[in-house]
Amino acid sequence: MVGVRQPARLRVSPFLAGDHPTLADVALYPLATLAGEAGLDLRAKSLHLAVWIGQMAALTVVAGSSVNQP
Repeated sequence: MVGVRQPARLRVSPFLAGDHPTLADVALYPLATLAGEAGLDLRAKSLHLAVWIGQMAALTVVAGSSVNQP
């Protein structure tokens, strides 16, 4: 099983680089949501990642994208 190392930053802030989403969040969100297709459920591995994925999915710019579709 592949180990998941969660970003320490998510323990103290809602997004990867602080209080607001940045390009880092936008760039990593598709990878995080598609990880399940490789058998890696990030939501189950880390509460902080689960919250971050939920926050990213709720953003208006992300909610309308094809990445957010099942």
